Parts: sequence; structure tokens; C-alpha cells
Amino acid sequence: MPLDHSLTYTDGRLRNLTHRMRLRHIARLAKKHVPSHVANYADFGCSNGYLTNLLAGLIGARQSYGFDSNTDNLKAAQAAYPTINFQKLDLNKHQADLPFDFVTCLETLEHVGNLDNALQVLLNSVKPGGTLLIAVPIEIGLVGLGKIIAKRSLGRELKELGILPKDYLLALLRGRRLSQFRPGKERYATHLGFDYRDIDDFLCSRKNKVLTKAINKSTTRFYVVRHSDVNLFLTDAKI
Repeated sequence: MPLDHSLTYTDGRLRNLTHRMRLRHIARLAKKHVPSHVANYADFGCSNGYLTNLLAGLIGARQSYGFDSNTDNLKAAQAAYPTINFQKLDLNKHQADLPFDFVTCLETLEHVGNLDNALQVLLNSVKPGGTLLIAVPIEIGLVGLGKIIAKRSLGRELKELGILPKDYLLALLRGRRLSQFRPGKERYATHLGFDYRDIDDFLCSRKNKVLTKAINKSTTRFYVVRHSDVNLFLTDAKI
């Protein structure tokens, strides 16, 4: 049975407070930046479809799609939300079949092995005039350090990357790129080694898209990307 990720948003316990805060930010950003008319909406990394269904209703999408690489997640999602079209897609390798007015990728990119390909898939999936909303965890700086200190599974997760704790902590404290610790593989269970600065670099290197906003809220970094015919600009500002 697939892991029910929706529990982190619906469980009222204190340990899930940051997840509930993230959900409020996601909903606010979706309402603020959604195009005036959404013929179709896509959620990449949809898991069991909970957020896909929530956002589809919030933005009034006429057709909604959820993409995930996990077959069990897709079966659970299709059973729970039959009006949404759920399909298997691996962001490391594949492209979506059609572009969308509104695209989300929430808490997913930190798990992909080929980040550049995943980002290009997302950019290619946005229609002219459409909007892409991305949310990723902050694993660098003081936030990243706090997570390391609080992490109970640190030893197991470091073992997944095959690195020593002192090497990782030194890189974190010195502000070095943490992605250097990620070996080449298709996906990662751990968030360790994820560095949102790699996303910043990728987006700034691409033309014909404009990144209108990027901001850190609590333990999450949000991006709002819009299709444009001008060069890409990265701005940290209130969104």
C-alpha cells in the first residue's frame, strides 16, 4: 500500500505544522498567480492525488492531470479522484504529451536524479501565457542545519549517499553546494544533498521563460515561472 502523503497536511499534530503552513502558501500562490482561464492543469509528482484534487478545485480547472512515477500512487489517486486523469511519467526521462495552462510540481524535485531534465520537462509543459508553481524544501543554510540536528534518520540517509557526517556538515556550514554529495541515480529517498541553488542556476540559464518570483517561506522555497518571450530573470521578492 502506498504511503499516504496527504496525512502530513490533514493530521493536526504539531509535528506537521510546517506541512500545513506550506499548504496554505501553496493555495495562496495558486489563487494569486493562476491564469484567468485554465482549460487544463497538471500536477507533476502527484503522489496519491490529494493536492492535485485540492488545487484543481481551487483554480477551477476544466481538465486536470496528475503525473507520478509510482504505479501504486497512481492507482490510489485514480480510485480516490476518478474525474482527474492520472498517468505514469518519470521526470528523469519523459515529456508530457501536451502543454498546460497551469502546472505544479510540489515537494518532488528533491527526489529526482536528473534535475536538469525534470526542470526542462516542467518548462516544456507550460503553455504560452501559462504559469508554473514549484515548491522545494530548503536544505541549506541555517534551515538545513536545523533539519540535520533534528533528523532522527540522519545515519541511514547519509548511508544512502555514501558520505561521512563531518564532510556533509562542513559543506553545509561553509555554504558549499550540497549536490556534490549526490551520486548519479534515478531517484533519492533522502532530501540530503538537495540544493535549490541548482534550480536557480538552471532557470537563469534558460531563455523564453521568465521567473517572476522566488521566495523562501519557513522551510520551503517557492518559484512562480511564467512563459514569456524575454530572457529569464530571477528575483527574490514577496509573492
